[in-house]
Amino acid sequence: MEKILDRKSYAYVILFMKIDTHRIFRAINAEALVEMNQQFDFYDGGGLDMSFLGAAQISPEGDVNVSRLCEGKLIGPGGFIDISQSTRNISFLSTFTAKGLKLLCDGEQGSIKIENEGSTRKFVNEVYECTFSGNEAVRRGQKVYYVTERAVFRRTAAHSKIELVEIAPGIDLQRDVLDQMVNIVDGATICLSF
Repeated sequence: MEKILDRKSYAYVILFMKIDTHRIFRAINAEALVEMNQQFDFYDGGGLDMSFLGAAQISPEGDVNVSRLCEGKLIGPGGFIDISQSTRNISFLSTFTAKGLKLLCDGEQGSIKIENEGSTRKFVNEVYECTFSGNEAVRRGQKVYYVTERAVFRRTAAHSKIELVEIAPGIDLQRDVLDQMVNIVDGATICLSF
């Protein structure tokens, strides 16, 4: 018996045994079947206490882009905006860079090393499209974290920019974090708090 949340045909089936035969979706012993509009009412009504969402780009103010991966291509945000605007605690999960990133993990020491840095930086001065506003999140009182494989940031009312609160063991602050943030680190553009 699988206990998962599966979204197919714009209906949400919660906690069920999945049978997928000949592209026909069925559920046996479903505990709930929720239509898409009802699920979005749940999101918009603040029904989620915590969400873990992806991020393509992150700005110094904590703005997030998930809907435009390059200047000329719009993908769209899907339900991202509904989820991110009304969840009290949000963690954006992402690698620090993309396209070619290779990590070495030492399980015994609990540390990581960057073997090959990715060619695309995700921490940028300005996102292509603002799908989530860090300033608006502060205004609404949301707790917002930005979690990568090497560092954790947060956005609070205490600072107007994201705040670096943790780096992983084995990571060099200057080389592996600050130098990988496209022109962001110019004095007090981010806050260091660890």
